[in-house]
Amino acid sequence: MKNYIFIFVVAIMLLGVQGFTNPVFAKDLSSQNQNVDPVLTVAGGTGSGNYAVAAVANIVAAPAPAGQVFDRWVITEGNPVIDNIYNVTTTLTMPIMDVKIQALYMDEGPTYFDNCDALTGGFCDWTVGGTKTTISLNTVDMIQGTGCLENTLAGTNTTIFQSPRSTDLVGAAPPKSTGVTLANGILRLRFWIEDVTKLGGNLSIEIGSGGLPDQGEIQFNVTKANVKNGWNNLNLKLSAGGITKGTSGLDPNLEAINWFRIYSSGSVSGLKARLDGIMVYEPTLSKVDPPIIWAPAELVVNTALGATQLNATSPITGAYTYNPVSGTVMTEKGQKELKVTFVPSSWHQFIYNIITDKMVNVNVIDANGIKNVNEIGLNIYPNPVKKNGLLHINVDNNNSYNLRIVNMNGQSVYTSMLYGTQTLNVNGVLKSGAYIVSLISNESTVNQKLFVE
Repeated sequence: MKNYIFIFVVAIMLLGVQGFTNPVFAKDLSSQNQNVDPVLTVAGGTGSGNYAVAAVANIVAAPAPAGQVFDRWVITEGNPVIDNIYNVTTTLTMPIMDVKIQALYMDEGPTYFDNCDALTGGFCDWTVGGTKTTISLNTVDMIQGTGCLENTLAGTNTTIFQSPRSTDLVGAAPPKSTGVTLANGILRLRFWIEDVTKLGGNLSIEIGSGGLPDQGEIQFNVTKANVKNGWNNLNLKLSAGGITKGTSGLDPNLEAINWFRIYSSGSVSGLKARLDGIMVYEPTLSKVDPPIIWAPAELVVNTALGATQLNATSPITGAYTYNPVSGTVMTEKGQKELKVTFVPSSWHQFIYNIITDKMVNVNVIDANGIKNVNEIGLNIYPNPVKKNGLLHINVDNNNSYNLRIVNMNGQSVYTSMLYGTQTLNVNGVLKSGAYIVSLISNESTVNQKLFVE
């Protein structure tokens, strides 16, 4: 007996703008009790649900387990915008895709290197020792304890917070043991800044055992782009820092640290900053896989893999290695597996697993872009379609599908859900060119190349 053919009509108009989903169509589907919105999944907190593209969701982390504190939100799928990853309660702006986030917790540690709750009695006496006499205590806006250090630069300067030097009248801070090794230690601190634009260059952070800059010192260079207005939660691997032995020729002695400094060369007058919760410790945090977004475009058989197939992205920086490599000629039709190995930059390796593999399939098709309808149960016509024409989609079963249209850069430009027999009036927005039309179900994904004239 012949399979029943269900015809779906998609109106595609050429307006020259991409990345648009028709709100009228979304309304039509909602009237049919069909959910077309991306899904937000919150692990370790509240806020999960379906949200329209560009909708703002409120997310709240669950109370921390005993002996731990909330550290940050991490993205494990998708590419949302989180207002402040370090706030227990914050907001998230939904992209066009499903999103998964996770609340991350960590051991608070037995002691702080300096809890910054007072100007004296911690790592050093912050209001003495030469150049830094403008530091005050803020007891209103802090991350940990009862206070934090605050400083406002009175003129163009470099140093924001600094312990006394050994050459100052009071001498260097008393040596303090961190209890960690260079291989496994983490320097963690909370740094607040009112206006990032008032920073000069990148943000530099130093600890050392020489009582002076560039003497038995570990230095971290935090790029200005990674610093945001408000509180920044910095976790710095000691092994990732640069070491300067200085004239003594000695490595930093982590059992006798007596130097600390934060600076940004050429910072301008009026820069206001705060410092809280300095800790050096061994991490006990469970890491997560970094989010990797990958939608390779179809390619014609006997052509080489290129930028439109090997186009994995992530909201965090890192390095990508592909297998097969770029330039590999795909000599057989069908679904072929691609693999990317992603290594986050050292800036992210405290949170994310160091090496993550992701596999996807790329569809290798005939030169004319036509597949065997009997094999895949999908046909689209006319193809090419005129800019103001109708596009028909035929499937040979009664399953529900997620319809997705992706351009040759791997960007999703249209998505919707298809259920049963429907006639869809969609003011889709596509530029002239080639696209991949995908029907996605729980069992399979079927792709077809589409040309718009």
